[in-house]
Amino acid sequence: MEFTITQLVVVALALTGGSILQSTIGFASGLVAIPAMLMANFSLPDAVMICLIAAILQNLIGCTSLRGLIAFPPAIRPIAIRLATLPIGALLLLWTQNTVDPATVRQVVGVILGVVLLTQWTWRVEPKKHLHAGWEFVAFGTSGILAGFCGMGGSPMVLWVMAHRWSAARSRAFLFLLFLSTMIPQVVILIALFGADVIPALILGLLLTPVVLLATLAGLRIADELSKTILRRMTYCVLCVMAVSAIVVPWIESAAQAAP
Repeated sequence: MEFTITQLVVVALALTGGSILQSTIGFASGLVAIPAMLMANFSLPDAVMICLIAAILQNLIGCTSLRGLIAFPPAIRPIAIRLATLPIGALLLLWTQNTVDPATVRQVVGVILGVVLLTQWTWRVEPKKHLHAGWEFVAFGTSGILAGFCGMGGSPMVLWVMAHRWSAARSRAFLFLLFLSTMIPQVVILIALFGADVIPALILGLLLTPVVLLATLAGLRIADELSKTILRRMTYCVLCVMAVSAIVVPWIESAAQAAP
């Protein structure tokens, strides 16, 4: 497919904002970029593919910058769980693409985003040294399904990480590793399911890697200068507006089209 100038501007801005947030607080790239691209009339598979290509670079830079804090043994089982559940989400994406109209898809993603935000606002636990293994399967299984379906699988992992007595830097290093380890398989799954339909989105993501690189480096710099609490609050405000817009705007558009 061909992308319009408006779509190209939207995706560049979405990836810039998402990359800055991803490198400063360790997540939120997909939460910002996916709804923004859906509002610009990208298909969900295209939006997920573009975000994936951009996120590979983001998380590779993040892993490199925090490589001394990465602990591989604790990440093995979470990576395996996420990889095992990715295809479930991808098959849901394929089914949705074939049976559900784009406006409804936008609303579904908006609802998911709203649930994610509500969960992160209200879910509070006392950080512990170890969590029961059951929480690991719930968090990373849910993450894999959401990542495969709509590219927004970071939140369950963030909640799991926040429940540990880890430093902010170690938490970010763990998240960078988890994201990076499952992205290439997810790209392969998308190509296997959607074929040539997602290749233009893959190419667009590659062409925008310089934008992602600059935004990621800026985000790493901001992480050292700006309060993490302030960044998180700003992020939640932006995401809340996007969630409401994704749910409400299709109704407004439908009402406008139905009006005489």
